[in-house]
Amino acid sequence: MKKLFITAILLFFPALALAIVVPEFKDVDANGDGVLSEQEFNAALTGIIDFKSADQNGDGRVDEAEYAVVKKAIEAG
Repeated sequence: MKKLFITAILLFFPALALAIVVPEFKDVDANGDGVLSEQEFNAALTGIIDFKSADQNGDGRVDEAEYAVVKKAIEAG
């Protein structure tokens, strides 16, 4: 469902996706614990995608696989 939401946003706003450079996961994971807190995620992607949309399993963290889905969707435009 969340993947569909991300895809729908990018379909309606393709120019937005073209203008965004999504940083690598390791560059966003400020404390190096292998997951992104809401604060770490928002520091890199505020205004691009909502944290709760990226947190596909609802555990309150975005892991590298969840981040990869977001990054791919944004970069695919």
